[in-house]
Amino acid sequence: MLNIILVIGGVVILGYGLYIHVGFLDLVKKTPLRKGWVILLVLALFFTLGYIIFAYWLVAGTGIIELSFLKTLVSCIFFFGAIFVVISISFISSAVKNLKREEEEIQQHQVENAALRQSLQSKETELNKRLIEVEKMKSGSEDAKLAMLNLLEDSKELEGKLKEEKDRAQAVTSSIGEGLYVVDKNYNTVVVNEAAGEMLGILADKLIGQNLSKIVKIFKGDSELKTEDRPVYKTLVTGKALSFGLDDDLYLQTATGKKIPVSLSTSPLKEGTEVTGAVVVFRDITSDKQSKQIIEQKVIERTAQLQKANEEVNKGWLQLQQEKSKLSASIENMPLGFLMTDIAGNLLVVNSLARKTLGSEDDSGAYEKLKEIVKPKLDLPEYIKTCSEETKTFSFSDFGLADGRFLRVILSPIISETKEKQKKCVGVVILVEDVTEAKVLERSKDEFFSIASHELRTPLTAIRGNASLIKDVYMDKLKDPELVGMINDIHDSAIRLINIVNDFLNVSRLEMGKIEFKNETFDIVPLVNGVITELTEQATQKKLLLKSGSPDIKSLNVFSDSSRVKEVLINLVGNAIKYTEKGEINIDLAPINGYTKISVRDTGQGISIENQKLLFHKFQQAGASLLTRDTTRSTGLGLYISKMIVEGIGGKIWLEKSEEGKGSTFSFSLPIAEKT
Repeated sequence: MLNIILVIGGVVILGYGLYIHVGFLDLVKKTPLRKGWVILLVLALFFTLGYIIFAYWLVAGTGIIELSFLKTLVSCIFFFGAIFVVISISFISSAVKNLKREEEEIQQHQVENAALRQSLQSKETELNKRLIEVEKMKSGSEDAKLAMLNLLEDSKELEGKLKEEKDRAQAVTSSIGEGLYVVDKNYNTVVVNEAAGEMLGILADKLIGQNLSKIVKIFKGDSELKTEDRPVYKTLVTGKALSFGLDDDLYLQTATGKKIPVSLSTSPLKEGTEVTGAVVVFRDITSDKQSKQIIEQKVIERTAQLQKANEEVNKGWLQLQQEKSKLSASIENMPLGFLMTDIAGNLLVVNSLARKTLGSEDDSGAYEKLKEIVKPKLDLPEYIKTCSEETKTFSFSDFGLADGRFLRVILSPIISETKEKQKKCVGVVILVEDVTEAKVLERSKDEFFSIASHELRTPLTAIRGNASLIKDVYMDKLKDPELVGMINDIHDSAIRLINIVNDFLNVSRLEMGKIEFKNETFDIVPLVNGVITELTEQATQKKLLLKSGSPDIKSLNVFSDSSRVKEVLINLVGNAIKYTEKGEINIDLAPINGYTKISVRDTGQGISIENQKLLFHKFQQAGASLLTRDTTRSTGLGLYISKMIVEGIGGKIWLEKSEEGKGSTFSFSLPIAEKT
């Protein structure tokens, strides 16, 4: 029990000692002399530790007192805890005294600091007052200083501006081309530019302060102006601006005596309502005067030209009216109906015959009637457009009317030449012709030829047959040579008359379009060889050589009517044999650009250039005289018939070349057959 009490008491004392020790340590940390306390505490701990070791050795190690280990430990804790408490109390009491002392010192320092702070605040207040006063004094001096600086700067700026304005005014007055000077109210010059000095013949500087009325004279025309009539004087008196130009005829006479025309203007200078001076601007208008004279002269000349041109225009207008009247009369008296439209198809002119032919009393009605008549075959407005665009003439026939009449319509473009020498269509002329009589006459003629030819062929055939019979059967019985000659003439004349009748019939049928062409593909080479074979005997009788000029061509297909081609070829070769006395006749073949050219070359007498234009026309022969070719054996229809046949089968025929005494070459072309 005693041991338990000792242990509890030792633990309590040790705990209390630790509590005091911790508080002591906390107090030591807050104390300014905590370094000294820490040293003392360390020494006390070392001392306590040494004492514990010594006590344990004394109790347990020496054996003086025999205690168990537990008793020894409790006793040591109790004993040393008490010692530790005593030491801690001593240290705490010492620390409390130090704390009180330091607190008193701190309070004393706080009092002193409060007094010092109060003293500083009063001094600061006084210092602030002095600073305010100083600032006020400083501000006043700065304002004064700034004011002085501003005045100096303004003065310099004003001087600069005044100089700048003065220089600018001087530059302006010097740079303007007109003369300029300024006078005060006493007529003395204040400002003069260099241009004024040059025109007045005096240096500008010398004119300053001078009275110019005593130096320069002013004239109006040839009369000098008095002082009160001078523009400057009037401006100074009246205060009004004045201006004098080219038409005012004003002159200045300079100090050198030179007199120059001028334009002049004056403007007053005022202070309030009082006139204090005047500005004068003047300019030498010598060149303007000369220009005016030149212009006036040109105006006179131009006026004369215009009058002449006007006379020419009037004359031209009269001529135009006369030509218009002539043209109107010509159109009105034309034997054809006449209508004119622009390129858009708008009707412009219609003559009376057109109105009569078309059965209408007004122009627009005649035009509409024409469109209605031709409508089954053509669109008239569309053809007018085509005619103007292609500048090509179109002709249409056989427009039948309800009353049995027939009309022919021709569209022809009106071509005008522009300034650029280019041709331009400006309209279309439509000619309307009543061809009823011509058609009836042509029909009558065709009927006459047809009837006459048929009526002639019957007796001629009988004559030729009988003459041939006499020649074949009874010629040996005829002893009289003259009778034999008469029978031969009858036979040959019958054959010739039959050929003439056949030609008339062919022409009639070709012109009436009654011959039908049967185009087909065939080889032209055998046809040429056949013609050569057929006519070789006729050529041999005249000792002529008839041959092919293209023996290398073995085959050449064409698309045409073979019987009609043979007829044309026989006609051309027959003419060559007829009009060639010696030499040879060649038939050439040559394919060219989708066509086959067939040429007949002879070495005959040729055709003159003058007579070549007669070829291919009805009843025309190209002989130099009626006896150049044997006209007694030709009707002049052969080439005309050949031309109509060739054109009918889609080809062309022409005289390629001919030279008198050397021969001729006639050619015609046929389309080459397409390959299948």
